[in-house]
Amino acid sequence: MAAAEKEELEETTSKFPYFSWFMKNIKEDPAGIIKSRELFEKLSALCNKIHPSGLGKLVKKVCPNMTCKSVYDRGAAGQSVNAYKGITWSTEYAEFETFELKNIRNHLPPSAVYLSDTISVPSNVVCNGNIVMKQIVPCNDKWKLLIRGVNIDIESLGIDPSFSLDTRCLNTVIKTVQKIRLCMGASVAKNEKLPYKEFIGLTGDENSGRCAFRAVTCNQVLTWQSVDDRCKKCIDGYCYQKRKLMQEEKLSEKREVAEPEDIEQESVELDEEANTVKFFG
Repeated sequence: MAAAEKEELEETTSKFPYFSWFMKNIKEDPAGIIKSRELFEKLSALCNKIHPSGLGKLVKKVCPNMTCKSVYDRGAAGQSVNAYKGITWSTEYAEFETFELKNIRNHLPPSAVYLSDTISVPSNVVCNGNIVMKQIVPCNDKWKLLIRGVNIDIESLGIDPSFSLDTRCLNTVIKTVQKIRLCMGASVAKNEKLPYKEFIGLTGDENSGRCAFRAVTCNQVLTWQSVDDRCKKCIDGYCYQKRKLMQEEKLSEKREVAEPEDIEQESVELDEEANTVKFFG
């Protein structure tokens, strides 16, 4: 992705909760088609930062199986128009019901657990033998996301932090959280003398296990624009630790050269009567 396109996409996502809007209004459907002009008009009515040239990239982040194609449109004087194949308008939550917080368990999917005012959703990442959980914490009319105890800035991911006690909002939040990718840390060899190492892999894939370095300030999640499986802080932290290790090794080599390798053993004889110590070469 070009720098200008990435900057435009990041500006758009930082101003408008596009991801949440897509999650509520469109869904993946192999046979579905939405005209790009139709989608653009709906979005531009809500956010004037959306540009037609960047719309396809936004949709692709939410629905990765979507493809762009030209379709025949009778309403456009028989001309071909751009469209997105593989998505359709969602009516899944056209009707929804409200509930009280104490009854939220009755509306959760089987994989989610509600405990101590927190909804725990399992991720597809296993760290040191334990599944990493994504924790949703409803708080008044907002919700926040915790990963390994770190509060995630969901608004920077284009996610709406608003929360209401109804099935539509609850299901949208859970499905949104399920799509968030986690940082896998920087791969390291088992014999590398680096701190903060862990063994990480994917659930159901025994061959994905590897040692990884994780920065203390790890973002825990990846941006939608990321093409890597590591956050920037883990990449920078790994590079820093590698440079530090190399400098320490060079310093150690210099010390070995400066000092004799075979230090002559000195014998010590104690003269008890004179209470003196004599050194013999």
